[in-house]
Formats: sequence, C-alpha cells, structure tokens
Amino acid sequence: MAEENANLGENTPANVEPTSSNDKTNGILCYLGILVLIPFLTVKEGQRSEYLIKHLRQGFGLLITGVAASIIKVLLSMISSTFGGLVYMVLGILIFVMFICGLINSIKGQYKDLPILGGFFDKNLTFIK
Repeated sequence: MAEENANLGENTPANVEPTSSNDKTNGILCYLGILVLIPFLTVKEGQRSEYLIKHLRQGFGLLITGVAASIIKVLLSMISSTFGGLVYMVLGILIFVMFICGLINSIKGQYKDLPILGGFFDKNLTFIK
C-alpha cells in the first residue's frame, strides 16, 4: 500500500508533524508567495523539522511555478494574447488549487504532497534541508 501511494506521488508519512507552534506558523508562511523566504532565511538548516522542510519545498515549488507561469504568459502573449491569457488562466487555477490545499494542510498541522506537482517538488528541491 505504501509503495502504491509513493507511485501516486502522495507522500504522507505519519511522522511529519509540527514540533512547535513556530513550525505551524512557518508552515503557513510557506504558502504565502514570497513570504516563504521568512522561514527559509530565519530557521537555520540544522534546526528545521521534517514538517517545515516539506512545507518549504512545497512553498518554493509553488513560487517557482507561479513565476514560470507568468513568464510563459508573457511569451505566449507575444504570439497571441488570447492564447497566452487562456493558458495563464488555466495555470493560475491549478496553482490556486495547490495553494489552497497546501495552506489548509499547514493550518491543520498536517503534511500532504500538493496535487499534481507536490511529489516533484519534494524530490527535486533537495537544496532545502
């Protein structure tokens, strides 16, 4: 069963819980755009809980995805403003859904991979430790 969940990109280990109220607050900040830099820069690498590391990776992933979506919109708008706007709208909705899922999980003090790209963020943003 765990192997099946890993294949689906759902990484929900039971031991990933906030260790303090600061963890929960910092976890929430991870989903508020550029504010992800606050916990990233203020909590030293060796002092980060597994909970905070996971939320930092998801938050950075969302931030990078949002910036990439904006760049794609600009490039596509040079070709066709309608097509660029449509693509940006679809990407914006997907990013918003992932943002809401991450924020709700963080408020609850839980960790679950974000839908669609969460597993990718967790595997590839390993510079966050």
